[in-house]
Formats: sequence, C-alpha cells, structure tokens
Amino acid sequence: MARKGDHISIVQFDERLISRLRVGRSSGKLEVTAFDQEHGEWSVQDGSLEAAVRGFVSRFRVDEDEVCTVLPRHDITTRILILPSDRPDEIASMVRFSAEEYVPYSADELMIAQSVLRELPTGETSVLAAFAHREVVETHMRLLAAAAIVPEHVYLSTACLATAVAEALADAPGDFVLVNLASGGLEALVFNRRGQLLFGRGVASTQQWRVAPEDAAAVVEELGVEVRATLGAYRRESPEAFEAERILVAADAAQVEPLLAALETETGAPCQRVSCTQALVGSGAEHLTAPALSVLGAAVLAQGRGQVLIDLVPESVKEVRQLRVVKRRALRMGALFAAVLLAVCGWFYQQVRQREAYRAELDQRLQSVAARAGGVAEKREQLRIIRREVRPAGSVLQYLANVCQAAPEAGLNITEFRYDHEYGLDVKGRAESLDLINAFGQAMRDLGKNAALDQFLGATRTYENDNIPEQNKRVWEYHYTVPFAEKEAEK
Repeated sequence: MARKGDHISIVQFDERLISRLRVGRSSGKLEVTAFDQEHGEWSVQDGSLEAAVRGFVSRFRVDEDEVCTVLPRHDITTRILILPSDRPDEIASMVRFSAEEYVPYSADELMIAQSVLRELPTGETSVLAAFAHREVVETHMRLLAAAAIVPEHVYLSTACLATAVAEALADAPGDFVLVNLASGGLEALVFNRRGQLLFGRGVASTQQWRVAPEDAAAVVEELGVEVRATLGAYRRESPEAFEAERILVAADAAQVEPLLAALETETGAPCQRVSCTQALVGSGAEHLTAPALSVLGAAVLAQGRGQVLIDLVPESVKEVRQLRVVKRRALRMGALFAAVLLAVCGWFYQQVRQREAYRAELDQRLQSVAARAGGVAEKREQLRIIRREVRPAGSVLQYLANVCQAAPEAGLNITEFRYDHEYGLDVKGRAESLDLINAFGQAMRDLGKNAALDQFLGATRTYENDNIPEQNKRVWEYHYTVPFAEKEAEK
C-alpha cells in the first residue's frame, strides 16, 4: 500500500450526493486515479448523512489519503470587496471589521477568510472574502470526524472554481459567466477575458439537475432566472459591468448537454459545456463521469498551486495540528540529542577502555623491571657513598680553605672552626658589623653553587650578638653552621 500522502482525495458531500476525486501528487497536470460518487436522500438530523459518509469513506478507503474537502458557496456568504490597501494584515482587519455589514451575525460567530484577487490601477485591491457561520463548518467537520477524517484543508467552492478557470481559461476569447450546478444549489461567477473573477453569486436550490432532455425545460427556467439575476446584480455593483459574451456550464454530478440549448434560448447568450479537462488533467480523464470543476480546482489548490485560496479549517484543528508538528519536532530533537549523547558515551567508554589497557600495559612493564630496579637503587647508593669519600674537596683543610675564601678581607675573624664528617661545619667568630656577617654567609652560599661544594648552599647563621667588647669597642659575634645534606637526609 502506498504511504499516506502519495495521493490526495477531494471529498464533497451534502444530503443528496457524496463525491470523491482522487489524484496523485504531481508538479504538473492532475493525475486522476479515481472519481467516485454516491447519490441518495440523507439527513443530518437523523444521522443518516453521517452513516452514509462513514460508509463511503470505508468503502473507498478514503482515510488512506490526505483528505481535503469543499464547502458549497450557497452555504456561505461571500463578497468581492475593493479595499484601499495591499497589505495582508490590513486587508484581514478591514474584512473582519466589515463582516457585520454582510451577515446578521457577530464576528465571534463567524469564520472569516479572504484572498487577494488582483491589484487595481487605482492602488486598491480586489479581495474575495468569505463569512462562514461556525455551525456550518463545525457540522461539516463533525461528519468527517465520525468517519475518522480530519481534512488538511476546507476549501470554498468559489475559490476552487476560480482556480480551475485561472489554470484552464486564462486566455478566454471574451468575458463570460460560469454557471456551476452543484448538489443543493448553483453558483454563478462572472469572469473577464483574462480569467479574473469579478463577481459571484450562490443560490440554494432543491432542483435536480440530472434530467433527461425532454425534462430540461422544467429546470432551465430557474437557471435563466438566476443567471439574469447574477448579471443584474453585477451591473448594479460594478462600474465595469458588461454583457456576457457566453455562458459556460459545469456540474458536479449531472451531464449539462441536455440543458444548453434551452438555456441559450432563455438567456439569449451562447451557452456551452465548460471544457477544462484537457487543460487540468494529464492522465486519468476517463475516470471523470461529470464536469466536476470544483473538485478539480480543489485538487490544484491541494498541490500548492493557484492564487485564489479560501481555507476554512477551524482554529482548533490548526492548533492541534501545530501541536502535533511541535511534538514531532521535539521527538526528532530528542532522538538527535539521544544519538549525540550515545555517541559521546561511546567515545568516553572507548577512551576509558584505552586508558585501562594502557595502564595494564604499564603495570606489566613495571613488574618486568621491578626486580632490576632494586639492584639499580642499591648501586646508586653505593656510588653516592664512594663519591662522598673520594671527593677532593671533602677534607677538613679544603673546607677550611673554602671558608677562608668566603671571609671578607678585613673586619671579620674566625675564632673557631669545627668539622664533623658526618654532620657538617661550625664556624664562629667576630665582626665589626652585621653587614660583614651577612656578606660572609652569602659568600659561603655562593660557593655552594659549584656542584663540588654544594654543601655550602645550606650555610645558616644560628645567632649573632652585638654586645661583645673587644679593644675598647663593641663588635658582633656570629655562628654559622654548614650541614652536610647527605647526613641530614639520613637523620
């Protein structure tokens, strides 16, 4: 089975007729795969119409497709307005503000939609406005919901017909009136030779348009009256009014040929069957058993083409659909985040595994060299002891010479020099000033910068005393120690 969305079903129904046009998605002409209709006598009040719609949807498996539906013009009030703006937000505000001029309901009871038809040379804009009572649209949606259908779009038949004409009759030989015979009523639209909608009128009717040629006169009179009324209303409302050069007739379920001759006599204008199939349909034209122009126009709109668009989907449905889109996006973002998190965890796990493997390798190497490491440490200690014993600067006389070398040339004497080969040197004496004592200590530490005399780096003054009399003056007494680092470490 093809996935949902490969095909689009246009559903149109009332108490006498249920229709479905099925087309495949395409960027060019329509690819018709089915055209199904069912006639009957049903009612909304007793539930028979709901049951009929449910049975029709089940029988033709309509729920497998993306579904759009069409509301007839005679159930909805529409007007073509000339507004002094070309901005969509301003146009929407003007249409809503003027709604109560055209329908006896408050704006809160209405569903309002509009579509720009064309911009006028005066800088104004021609706008098709639709004012649908909420109950009409909600009843339509409820009947579809009973069959488990939530339509993607709810189109107005006027916009569908205008779209079909713009696609198929944009270069008409003259101005014309399009009469569409719908189940439950009729719609008459006035177009100029460029296929632009100028005026429209819808009328509810109980007339059966499916008549034999010999019975055509019974319905043609009504058709003639409505066409003349449409042209009369157009002449009153528009300064551009004209006499129709021809009348084109289409029907949702009937064959219009039996009506044409009598209608031409009734209106005095040439009448002919509208022929848009060749211009609109690329394949599957043999499925069309009636010139159902409104559903063909809806199929064009459903594929994103057409400039006249009136969509009456309730706001509640749009909100639910938007929420569904947000949830779908959130799920995608969650899945993406989970994938990234999983990738990061995998990378971290791989890093940990590599580090554990490297650590195990190092432990193995450590165990292989541990036995030899003990012997190396023992030999190092032996070499250290030997170096200390054979060091040329290690004799007491050499240490004394180093101390004397560090002593200042004058102002300081050494009264005591003590050497212990295990613990270090003690140097005591007197000096004329503390500066000489400090200089002496610094000089010994400078000797320690020589690697052979590094013991002197630890030269430390343990005390000084400035209250020592000598030859009738006061001098400083000092005491320096030079510990041997090797022995200090052993201690």
